[in-house]
Amino acid sequence: LFTEPHYFNPIVPLTVMFGDDHKVCMGNCLPSSAAKCKPEISFNGEGNWTVLLTSPDEHLTDQTMEYVHWLFTINSSDKSVNEIVPYLPPIPANGTGFHRYVFLLFKHDLDAPMPSFEDCKLPNNSLESRSFSTYKFYKKYEDSITPAGVAFFQAEWDVSVRETFHQILDMDEPNFEFYWPREYRPPQEKFPQDEAFDV
Repeated sequence: LFTEPHYFNPIVPLTVMFGDDHKVCMGNCLPSSAAKCKPEISFNGEGNWTVLLTSPDEHLTDQTMEYVHWLFTINSSDKSVNEIVPYLPPIPANGTGFHRYVFLLFKHDLDAPMPSFEDCKLPNNSLESRSFSTYKFYKKYEDSITPAGVAFFQAEWDVSVRETFHQILDMDEPNFEFYWPREYRPPQEKFPQDEAFDV
């Protein structure tokens, strides 16, 4: 996400729960249908924070880009939440296997003004408008935010993905699954008479 050789050591434990039964750990597999609605996110810490949800494996046209699934800030003064990018459920296309979904927690520098992230707001609800780069995002705001926590899960296609494409993104669902035609076999005769068995 931050491109080599950049990395960070998470120091703030981040708890992410989809409902009561599906907890996000460090790469565990969850059904896409379980992440249909926003999760509950909790952590211990004071100050202002930003939470980002992105998918590094999902982009349909550019392998160097991601899709941003959620972005919001938390203001410590009044505990208000400002949603910059509305939540989008996982959309791993059929036939592409498991995709990673990464939650990143950023701590705001108390000496720097809290960024508004106006450039991250979506002009529309299309999938194209959600093209995103965590590296470019952090590069732009590195003077005011610092990565502090991470959690991620993996998900693959199920029928809920089709509903997300149709109902939320209002687009046809991409499909990379190839269905092999069944091998043709002539009708079998019960008692073939005077015919070679292998013709």
